Amino acid sequence: MLESELIEQGWATKPTMGFNELVGPIWARRENDVWVNGFLVTDKHLNFRRNLHGGMLATFADTVLGWTVFNAVKPRPAATIQLDMHYVAPVRLGDFVEGRAEIIRTTGSVVFIAGRFSVGAGLVATANGVWKILSVSQRSPVEADARPPERE
Repeated sequence: MLESELIEQGWATKPTMGFNELVGPIWARRENDVWVNGFLVTDKHLNFRRNLHGGMLATFADTVLGWTVFNAVKPRPAATIQLDMHYVAPVRLGDFVEGRAEIIRTTGSVVFIAGRFSVGAGLVATANGVWKILSVSQRSPVEADARPPERE
């Protein structure tokens, strides 16, 4: 899939910073009331077998689930305290991986969340995570100045 095709389908790149600049670009689009994120698998994402590296998919899962939690608990920050990955099928060079997240439960201090990752109609991975809701005073100086823009 080409970037021009993604743009025609309503995808736009999401501004990133820090580590995510190394793995992106990450794309986003709205489907009804849900954000869907994606990335195009390039050479830099491959392992020695020429499949998508599992660490890249885990990074993407952490990002997708984290953005969903961020939108649910803002202006409070949150941090990943657990992320479980389940790899279902290999992903190849040129595939476009889409990620969708759903909050399962929110308490006063944690958020339980699940994600599904697919290429086309095929499931390639699932993830379950727990995010700790922090107090606004626990936000780092960089985070306070450079939060990603709202996605709603």
